[in-house]
Amino acid sequence: MNLPEGFVAEVWLEGIRFLTAFAFDDQDRLYIATELGDLLRVNDAAAGGPPTDVVTVASGIEVPLGLAFFDGALYLSSRGEITRITDEDGDGELDSFRTIINDIPVPGNHQNNGPAIGPDGKLYVPVGSSCDACGEEDERSASVMRMDLDGSNPEVYARGLRNVYQLAFHPEDGTLWAADNGRDDQGYAVPEELNLVVEGGAYGYPDCWGTNGGRRCEGTISPIVDLPSRSSADGLIFYTGDQFPEEYTNNIFITLWGAGDGSTGKYVVRIELTKLDGRYTARVSNFATGFKHPLPIIMAPDGSLLIGDHGAGSVLRVSYAGP
Repeated sequence: MNLPEGFVAEVWLEGIRFLTAFAFDDQDRLYIATELGDLLRVNDAAAGGPPTDVVTVASGIEVPLGLAFFDGALYLSSRGEITRITDEDGDGELDSFRTIINDIPVPGNHQNNGPAIGPDGKLYVPVGSSCDACGEEDERSASVMRMDLDGSNPEVYARGLRNVYQLAFHPEDGTLWAADNGRDDQGYAVPEELNLVVEGGAYGYPDCWGTNGGRRCEGTISPIVDLPSRSSADGLIFYTGDQFPEEYTNNIFITLWGAGDGSTGKYVVRIELTKLDGRYTARVSNFATGFKHPLPIIMAPDGSLLIGDHGAGSVLRVSYAGP
């Protein structure tokens, strides 16, 4: 693996096939979802060394692609559903499962992905498009939805986003950010995007992409920055720890899964945001290369980054060791 000077990487956990999502609970235990339908928990994730205590919490889940922990509850995004998992009997185990919404549209290519809880205490959920590029019959497809934490009052928060994999809120100003994956039928003409997602915003899919690319761009919101075409920009976090140098604070890290032919992606990018007069600009640089297919990413309690390599079935830990 290639990293900036001073950073080191280690294989932290192996033998976890097809990892899709991460979330830490309030006991610093790491939950891992897999495409095979398993929900795992690493009980000694904060012990400082490679974990040894990994248990299966649930299995048989239909394509779980997102996890978020908030106020004692784990929110699991699986195909067409959001499930709230809590500790009802007070034994320290999240073992009470309740589906809070089960009618999210999943008619075709994509589904609902990685959720996030906003500063307003509401649950935000990205929902992918039903096809590569088409007009959607259901307004919830190719959108970001917002709902109460019990699944009530669902609404479309923003639209025209083809397939957002992970949402994240800026730790300082509470703005909502997402990487969107563009349509494939235009070859490499359509970039992936980093978007600042605002309420009522329209982001162009299926006709408009990038900055005034395609057609029918009037009234749509351009991305903050373009990302490599066909790279599949997926996992996204803000870095809020103090283990990395200070200049990394509030930077965005995005995993690029990679094109099927291997021509783009398969690495992690670092995005430095600058806000001037209320407007954001961004600078993108490569942070970590050498993956098969990086997908979930999260900051560990000690400030290191955990990156799940879906293709290799492993979790890599990246930390800063000094110059």
